[in-house]
Amino acid sequence: MKSLDSYSGKSNGDGRVGPSKTVRLSQLPPSRQLLVRLCQTINYGSIYRLEIRDSEPAFDPQPRVLVELKLDAEELKRPEVGLMDFKLRDEVWRLMDQFDELRNGVVERIEVRAGIPYRVLFEARLGEIAITSTTGIPEVSR
Repeated sequence: MKSLDSYSGKSNGDGRVGPSKTVRLSQLPPSRQLLVRLCQTINYGSIYRLEIRDSEPAFDPQPRVLVELKLDAEELKRPEVGLMDFKLRDEVWRLMDQFDELRNGVVERIEVRAGIPYRVLFEARLGEIAITSTTGIPEVSR
């Protein structure tokens, strides 16, 4: 099930890939909305061992959540925390695109910075990693 119909995967002209039009939280399925809200609540930290079933985050069993708290500065919450609906950041769409490609599996870690998913660590089997002959850079193919 591909739930990112409005995601084009095309370059924004600055080398980044992002949505082709404005996409809002309310357009996501409930499990993806819950993940966005979890990232906002964590603010800084990580989500470990998040299961993905049929391209959707599953919260049973519950993932492990670690919250990072800086003691030398006041942490500001995301401005969207109190809003019912808002435009999603490109990083959220990149994460959702990874779920669609993974379909079923476990995301080992999602690093969250300022309430936004920043980095993702997932397992890939050796047969899923190919080195391109033109660049010499490993690529994961699923």
